[in-house]
Amino acid sequence: TLGQIRWRMGDYLGAQKLFQEAVDLARNLYGQNHSDLCAALNNLGGCLILNGDNERAVIILQEALTDYQNIYGETHPGVGRGHVNLANALQAAGRRDEAFAHYEQGLAVQLNTVGPVHLYYAKTLAGLGLCRVNKASDGAEVANGIEELRLALDLALDATDSDHPTVAEISLKLARGLIVADELEEAEIRA
Repeated sequence: TLGQIRWRMGDYLGAQKLFQEAVDLARNLYGQNHSDLCAALNNLGGCLILNGDNERAVIILQEALTDYQNIYGETHPGVGRGHVNLANALQAAGRRDEAFAHYEQGLAVQLNTVGPVHLYYAKTLAGLGLCRVNKASDGAEVANGIEELRLALDLALDATDSDHPTVAEISLKLARGLIVADELEEAEIRA
């Protein structure tokens, strides 16, 4: 779509406008609880995060998740993605406890649908690990989050080549976690 082209070009405000038009059109054509509306809401929510409108992204992505659940039940891959997208928005909004719960739910759905050696699963596990590190109140929780990040990177490398963008994204999340853990030498290597 034109919105996705704008997104890939880095024009997030232009993409946001087009994704909002797609949401409005899907809502007018189908009403609630339609997969096309869910896709449009997810695109809009992702753009809102990139544009810093995190609380609005939470509202939009919660609507998409609810619609996915109403359409497919709890075990569909779209529901798993919906949990992860909402978790990303909640994390960006600083609502880490809520984000953590949605990462866990998304991970559970993905484990049962795509399995652990899949980029979606690895990426979600990395989101969960970084969220755990960022919300940790003690060193043990930070260590657990770092282990999740390391496992996510290993799973991604098992699923694809080392030069894949998702591997780089997970490696950067691991570096961010290592900075929190004050493991700066390894963080520099991972970054």
